[in-house]
Amino acid sequence: MTIIRAVVTILLFTNSLTLIAQNTYFGTVVEAETNAPIEGVILQLDQSIVATTNQKGQFSFKLYPKAAQTINFVHIAYRTEALAITNFSKNTTIVLKQKLTQLDEVVIGKKKFNKRKFIKSAVNAYVSSLRKTSYWSKINLQQIVKYRDTIQNYIETDANILMLGSNVNSYWHIPLLVPLEVRRTEDNKALLKVIEKAHNNPDDETLIGGYVMAESFPMYRFLEKIHPLTKKGFRNYDYTIEKTIRLDNEPCYLISYKTNKTVYIGGFSTKVIQFSGRGMWDIKGKVWISKTDLKLKKMTQSFSMSEFYLFGKHSTFNIDYCHIDGVIYPKHIYFKGEKNYDQNNRFISRRTSNSRDLFYESHIEFTDYYNLSATSFKDYQEKELNRSGLANYFFDSTSFAHYNDAYWKNRPIENSYFSAEVKTLLANRPASLAFKKGAAQEMDKIGYMNKAEYKAYKKIKNHRETELLKLMKRDLKKEN
Repeated sequence: MTIIRAVVTILLFTNSLTLIAQNTYFGTVVEAETNAPIEGVILQLDQSIVATTNQKGQFSFKLYPKAAQTINFVHIAYRTEALAITNFSKNTTIVLKQKLTQLDEVVIGKKKFNKRKFIKSAVNAYVSSLRKTSYWSKINLQQIVKYRDTIQNYIETDANILMLGSNVNSYWHIPLLVPLEVRRTEDNKALLKVIEKAHNNPDDETLIGGYVMAESFPMYRFLEKIHPLTKKGFRNYDYTIEKTIRLDNEPCYLISYKTNKTVYIGGFSTKVIQFSGRGMWDIKGKVWISKTDLKLKKMTQSFSMSEFYLFGKHSTFNIDYCHIDGVIYPKHIYFKGEKNYDQNNRFISRRTSNSRDLFYESHIEFTDYYNLSATSFKDYQEKELNRSGLANYFFDSTSFAHYNDAYWKNRPIENSYFSAEVKTLLANRPASLAFKKGAAQEMDKIGYMNKAEYKAYKKIKNHRETELLKLMKRDLKKEN
């Protein structure tokens, strides 16, 4: 009888433990600034450590839940955050903010120096890492075009691109894009007429997707000219070292900058850097610089570009960089451009309009980098093939009139950078059908030319296109 009572007591005790079993909690800790995962965050309950985050910022722990329990998330570089155990969800995300650091006087190693000297050191590090000679790269470029908030066009290409080295001084020489495979939707004919009327030039944008695709590359060259870590930039910007931050698990200085020279034009004041007959207005952005070696890791920049003091073009960049053998290369480029029109569809000043009518956004991913000697680029110059039209030189070539369904079969549009926008554009149509119609659309509309003039133009253009392809194949053959 005594034995039976003991067994019953043990069973009742075991059941009571089951009723208050441990719960498993898991989640992720990320940075507020970059949304990047944070490794090494300590989770504390009272004075006990219950978990630590891994490289992906993930944590998990088991605990007997009590209403009064609070978990503290502690990291030396971030502000501590606390969360009541009752507020944990199935997969909790904790956001930590960087601890602000006063960096007007920066300490690196045992050396102490002021902000200006630190920025100058970062400028020297950037300039010394620039590639002097031009090079070919493989890229994937995706782009959407919106007119007054309605998406009009999508274009994507896997391409070769000739990026220009720092020894190419003219910023009117821009990268050469050679599309290999293309998928694109049809252009909106009504929008095409609006753009033609606005610019009073029927040839200005004969193919919306192709032409606009070229806009990112001239703007990128201008960005290189006014880059905040060039010597010209050092003279023309004010810098604020905001704080330290982790980017890809590497400690970096986050530095904001803006133009420092004010001019007065037409009754208003603005900040401007002028060169090559153009004005770059209200330039501002941020750079992420490695605390370890002062390498540039990332940058943003926005500016307005003027001609004859019109503010009709506005550009925004977000660029990630990589470093190979001490040389800096763009890794990802996000570009957004804006143009504005009045009620009569005339191109107007952004200063006189709050509307943003024509948007074009591009995402460019660089996948391979190939060497190209300086003498090779000289060949492009001698053939007069390096003028500003090169970025869109192939926009009305046969490359854009062909859609290879087999090539894109394993690249579903759902994986596109602009998947949500493209889904809206397709409106439940099969993607392959939309891209076939896009490839079949007419591209040879040159409004101010008669048939004879256009035929002569195409003959010259086709010859130059052939020459460009020969040079590209020769350069890339050297790599193999």
